[in-house]
Amino acid sequence: MSDTALDQQPYIGSYVLESLTTGMYGESENAIREYVQNAFDALRSAVQQKLIADDTARITVTLTASDQITIYDNGVGVAAAAAYKTLTSIGASKKDRLKQAGFRGIGRLAGIAFCDKLTFRTKARGDDFESSVAYDCVALRKGMNSGTLKLVELLESAVTFEQVPSTDKAAHFMAVELIGLSSAPEVFKDAGRLRTYLAETSPVGFQPSWDKGPAITEYASKKAWAIETANLSLGTSALTIKPIYKLYKDTFVGKGDSLQKIEWIEYFKGSSGRWWAWVGHTNQSETVDEKTVHGLRVRVKNIAIDKTTILDELFTMVKPSYSRFNAYYVGEVHISPALLIPNARRDGFEDNDAWRQVKKELALELCKPLGKRAYDNSKKRQQSLEKIEKDLTKFTAEANQAIRANDVSAKHVVLTKLANLRSKMAEVISDATPETQTKLKTQLQQLNAVQRGIDQTLDSGDCKAAVQDALEKVFSVLETYLGPSEYMSVKKAIEEALV
Repeated sequence: MSDTALDQQPYIGSYVLESLTTGMYGESENAIREYVQNAFDALRSAVQQKLIADDTARITVTLTASDQITIYDNGVGVAAAAAYKTLTSIGASKKDRLKQAGFRGIGRLAGIAFCDKLTFRTKARGDDFESSVAYDCVALRKGMNSGTLKLVELLESAVTFEQVPSTDKAAHFMAVELIGLSSAPEVFKDAGRLRTYLAETSPVGFQPSWDKGPAITEYASKKAWAIETANLSLGTSALTIKPIYKLYKDTFVGKGDSLQKIEWIEYFKGSSGRWWAWVGHTNQSETVDEKTVHGLRVRVKNIAIDKTTILDELFTMVKPSYSRFNAYYVGEVHISPALLIPNARRDGFEDNDAWRQVKKELALELCKPLGKRAYDNSKKRQQSLEKIEKDLTKFTAEANQAIRANDVSAKHVVLTKLANLRSKMAEVISDATPETQTKLKTQLQQLNAVQRGIDQTLDSGDCKAAVQDALEKVFSVLETYLGPSEYMSVKKAIEEALV
């Protein structure tokens, strides 16, 4: 190699920054998740260093009327001496991927695509100064679009650094501020939507009111590994800040206002020990209609990896006809980070031997039995419905025959069968899909029409004849068990009571 070649410096253009920001995330709100994820790591480090107790660690997301989002945590912070280098480095991180959620050193850039100014304010315990690094995102986006600047030159021109004295030497924190959201997507300005998104994706715990949560947490601690959680809150001011929890609960409103209930929880543990899952079974073998919870979802360190796509694909891998069955369940698949590495977008894993092996396990040990159960239940329900349809056809023919023949006894037999058929339909309809419920309700209307037809033909003479026939049978039984005198007295008393 010549000396001339050694003197050359690699040219890294500004388009790289575009790939790491606007081109990185499928959903814009993933940028907020990145900051929550980093805050989660900072809290865990602070707890391990005994700077704070676990129950006092907190992350707060605030959406203010001044067009700003702030993500604050009371974690370790960044030391003043390392603040500039740490907060301006790209693709470099001191984090251990086996212990911490973020480790690539690119997540802090996520907000550049969505705000005018991105600021990191931070302080470590014992420091006399609070450090601030600010990115001029408007200038950065303009430079990225031109593609004419070196990445280093672009960053140097758009980043400012400041340190100010702190009055609280013991303080430690990080505050990420996305300022100027005029060009940001609406979800950044909608506290309700952002709360729902963070509840689906962040490392939060189960709602305290959900009675199945403690059992799942206990199983994880005893049979697998503990579910780590963050105290995450969101609001638009100090007065409206409220904690965020996962969205699981016992009852969901399904299609046609039907109720879907989680009746029991089933647990699975992979034969390799690299994953475990909890699965909620509902009272209806059908799609769980509530999109924020339906389907089994993969999590690493209790942070979501995509939503349901991974398991959707694995159900399909078992059988193409099972493709819809992931949505029949609710639950989580927790995967060990020891050998499985989430990709940069956190919508899947790096395709290595370990992930390929885990995919096979998940397909065979989780998706296959769940898919078969959903298929069998669906088939059983369909068979029940088909039998009811056949019974209804046969019953309608018998009812019409009884009406045409004006056969009182036959009419009463039909009414008895009608009651039995109506009872069977009631059993099926409670757990039926909305589409099946609509069909069954139509069939019930047919039954009611048949009953009205019989009722209209049962005149008073028919009723008297039916009553007399029933009395004759009663008297026959009484005569068998009573003496002559007692029988006559009872018979007379019954006849007088019916007059």
